Amino acid sequence: MKMRPHGGLCILLLLLLVVMELSQAHRNRRDRDKKKERMHEAQDRRGRQRDEKRKERPGLLDGRHHWNNDRWMRRLFGRHGDRWGGRHSFNFGGPDSPFNFGFSWDLGAPSEPWWKGPNVCFSESSDNSTADGDVWHHISTATQACEESEASYRCTTSITKDGLKVTKIEVHECCHGYARDVNDFGCPEKVTLTTLPELARTLGLNDFLRAVDSVGLREELARGNVTVFAPADGSFAPNSGVLSASSGFVLQQDEPLMVSRPLQSKLESELQAMLLGHLLAGPRRVSSFRDEEILETGSPYGSTIRINFFSRPEKLTTANCVRVTSADNLATNGVLHVVEKVLPTVTSPLMDLIQRDQQFSFLKTAVARAGLVSTLQQAGQLTLLAPTNSAFQKLNRGLYDRLLSGNPECLTKVLKHHLLPNVICSGVILQGSASTPNLLGNALNLTRTEDGKLFVNDVQVVRADVMATNGVLHIIDEVLIPDDALDMVTTAKSNGLTEFVNLLDMAGLTSRLQSEDNITVFAPTNEAIKALSPELLKQLSSDQGFLQSVLSYHVVPEEITCSGLTNNLVLDTLNSKNKLRISDYSTFPFGSRQVQTVQCAQVVTRNMASCNAIVHVIDRVLLPPRGNVLDVLSGDTNYSTLLRLVKMAGIADSLQAEGPLTIFAPTNQAFKALGNRTMHELTSDPKQLASILNLHVISGNLCCAGITHNPWWFHQRVRTVDGDTLFLTRNRYDIPEVSGSTISSCDNVATNGVVHGIDKVLVPEPDPWYMFR
Repeated sequence: MKMRPHGGLCILLLLLLVVMELSQAHRNRRDRDKKKERMHEAQDRRGRQRDEKRKERPGLLDGRHHWNNDRWMRRLFGRHGDRWGGRHSFNFGGPDSPFNFGFSWDLGAPSEPWWKGPNVCFSESSDNSTADGDVWHHISTATQACEESEASYRCTTSITKDGLKVTKIEVHECCHGYARDVNDFGCPEKVTLTTLPELARTLGLNDFLRAVDSVGLREELARGNVTVFAPADGSFAPNSGVLSASSGFVLQQDEPLMVSRPLQSKLESELQAMLLGHLLAGPRRVSSFRDEEILETGSPYGSTIRINFFSRPEKLTTANCVRVTSADNLATNGVLHVVEKVLPTVTSPLMDLIQRDQQFSFLKTAVARAGLVSTLQQAGQLTLLAPTNSAFQKLNRGLYDRLLSGNPECLTKVLKHHLLPNVICSGVILQGSASTPNLLGNALNLTRTEDGKLFVNDVQVVRADVMATNGVLHIIDEVLIPDDALDMVTTAKSNGLTEFVNLLDMAGLTSRLQSEDNITVFAPTNEAIKALSPELLKQLSSDQGFLQSVLSYHVVPEEITCSGLTNNLVLDTLNSKNKLRISDYSTFPFGSRQVQTVQCAQVVTRNMASCNAIVHVIDRVLLPPRGNVLDVLSGDTNYSTLLRLVKMAGIADSLQAEGPLTIFAPTNQAFKALGNRTMHELTSDPKQLASILNLHVISGNLCCAGITHNPWWFHQRVRTVDGDTLFLTRNRYDIPEVSGSTISSCDNVATNGVVHGIDKVLVPEPDPWYMFR
């Protein structure tokens, strides 16, 4: 007899084994923790020893697999190293692993940015203005842009809220008389400074000093606390235009000048005023300037200095469009910036410059007629590309008359094409080309040729950088004409629609469409016109009245952009008997395809702007419809059987309703394919016949362009007037199909819809769920 252990004893033994196993695991884990702690202590001790010996034994590798180079890691992590600080390490592999790899670096204690250091001065300024655009209440936006140079850190913060825009500029820079190197904290280096005249002599500005001495300004320059824009040597040559034109003096090179005492006094006064126009009150470094900032000078004429910063195509700073070649030269009593030539005296806005100069008499008239006088008179930051009188006289007579005596909107577009929203100095284009937008949003190309000539869209700048209080003026020798300032016919021709323009000439409509204002033209492509049947082309060329009727059908007496071409929109035309219907098809949210059609002709190019019209290019010639859908069926013998059945079923009146309707019209051959028996059954039951025929009618205007290829997860479908479902797709040959029937004739347009010919009669789909209903 075998003895079996008691059940309770077995459970007790099992628990005892579990407790013993857990105890052993706890001891093993404690031993591993102690071993790891001793290993870390040894690593830290070796790390400290290596740090102490680093100066004696620098290198990349310390130990067999340990990488330690603090300077390299500082360079790798840059400012983030200062932010994170401390000693960092990465190790791979356990203590018992045969391959233990790791690296560590010491970035020291986290440090503050350099501008928090000693001898750094802080300044801030703010400006309030009205924000452009609509006011959105309870919504505010804030943007901040910061830039750093070796001796300054500047942040510009713009906050817009409830229509008010507040711009705050904060500048941290080395205090006057202090400097720093790139890696310094703060500005520890004290600079030995001299007075402004001595600094100018050190910088080799001898001509400037002689000019200052000649009018007795040296003492004021040595004592005053000022900012000086000092012209480089050679700027005071006789032909440099030092004196203003109003002074009445013309200095000739290499000729002695002898004047009377009164004239000498006037000459000295003019020279002194010019020099005072280079001085600002108080020390101003470049970092404290704002782009497009207007600075008041000591000039008795109120001359100002406009500061501009450019980053592309070349980074530079300009004062009145004169390049600053050496900035922030510090003196005991101010700051000196070297400019490459004498700054022009600026006291008048752009409009005054135009009015005073006889070569701009045509431009003055054009500006007044376009209502842009206040734009050129008020404060701002514009660049005006100013055509001379001879430039206007180069225009062809028709364009010249239309601009100066036609629609003012065309002239306004032309002038805004010559206006840039920011000051663009010629010196920023040293070589090559760059583009900049104008007030119309069009890009103008500025090009500097190898021989130093400056061109704007192939038009030469004959004189550049004529400064005004509200911008700068560049004189050009031709008028820049944008496409949207041309008339509709010229715009169509310049965009290659030559066949359409030829038809307008044949119909005698060219001058009318050039003079009509605020119209929309649906212009067919050259291919669309050439695709017309020879019979129709012959009729168009021989019957001018018919041609005028067809072309007038393409013109809407109002301007409508593509965003205004909404689905099922009906538009009047210059052909008063007929209207146009717009259709808009989209596969959203199952795709991104969007198609717009006008009378089922697809719009292929949208919004070609001209002076007096909006032009949309279409892929088909629009022919005035012959009547409603029933009239379209009556006019084609291929649908005689369908027409007879429609009248038999009593649905003819519904097909003559206002619509729009889309008819999928089976051809005579399609009905013949049903066989005599089926046809007899249909004709013997008018109610069933009406149900079958209504399966071919849907509400709405569905053009073939609105039928798309279907992905496997999406099926395009429409509802008939009786509520049945039709499936639409395109086959592999891109031919549209409807519920298994091929559309053999697309887009027979009627006044109340469209007719498509199909090769099979549509029958109701069997309901696979009928047994569960």
